[in-house]
Amino acid sequence: MVMRLFVSGSAPLLAETHIPFEERTGHRVFERYGMTETNMITSNPYVEEQCAGTVGFPLAEIEIRISDADTGTLLEGEAVGIIEVKGPSVFPVIGKCRKKLPRNFATMVFLLQVI
Repeated sequence: MVMRLFVSGSAPLLAETHIPFEERTGHRVFERYGMTETNMITSNPYVEEQCAGTVGFPLAEIEIRISDADTGTLLEGEAVGIIEVKGPSVFPVIGKCRKKLPRNFATMVFLLQVI
């Protein structure tokens, strides 16, 4: 059996895990991130150099930003806040769930996730 790809998803894999894994197997772990509500939204590059301990960059047609949980102000750098995601994969079945969502949710552009 041949393994082509090892993936860590939903959260960054500790950078300290990457080196021993690669030394033992000869393979790198490919990091990605997604949620049930969005599918996969970020990924490290497959061919290029990866940055261990991160979940990579937004995929095509995906916009991601971080905002302050209390004020909604957009944050920069390594600030901690709420992930806001916009793209074609966000809630593709929202029409079926509309009655269960807050009244203003239908007009929201970005999906919010507290981190």
